[in-house]
Amino acid sequence: MKYFALLIFIITMLSCGNNHSKKKYVLMFESDQSVVEENRLIFDSLLMSCFKDSIVFLKCSNDKCFESLFVKNENGFFEVRDRYSDIGEYLGTDTILTFSKKDTTFTYKSAYEFVPIVLSLSYADCVYKIRRTENNYITIKQSLIDTTYREIFFYDKEYNIYKFINTWKDNQCVYVKEK
Repeated sequence: MKYFALLIFIITMLSCGNNHSKKKYVLMFESDQSVVEENRLIFDSLLMSCFKDSIVFLKCSNDKCFESLFVKNENGFFEVRDRYSDIGEYLGTDTILTFSKKDTTFTYKSAYEFVPIVLSLSYADCVYKIRRTENNYITIKQSLIDTTYREIFFYDKEYNIYKFINTWKDNQCVYVKEK
């Protein structure tokens, strides 16, 4: 599995063309800080690649990887996401502010009306809260469909993500940057 995830990561990096990578790192599952009752929430690792104008975030587990692409503009990094209806009809592309140095709160309204699985909650209706905490920043993405589902990103002024927390019901999966 780990070799499969590494292969996907390498292919993604090579496909970025001339967008020279400045940092690549892994966030590893931290069992001491986590509380897990649902093992399907655990990812083997989170692979990060930070470029001058984008961030690629791969969540890999059980021979499957989920990729998120964030592109930079003057206000921070925006997730680029294809928008589909529940029946698979392509509706266009959304860009969602996810990492910023300015405090903000907003609601993202998706096209989904029915969310059948837990991992889809991050693509459905969510409230985003971006805050500065001393010298670092935090982005909280909370589902409006199931308010126990939350993704929390901790990052520094260079947008290096050093911690990720994923919660759902009584589960809390914590991932930290390898030392």
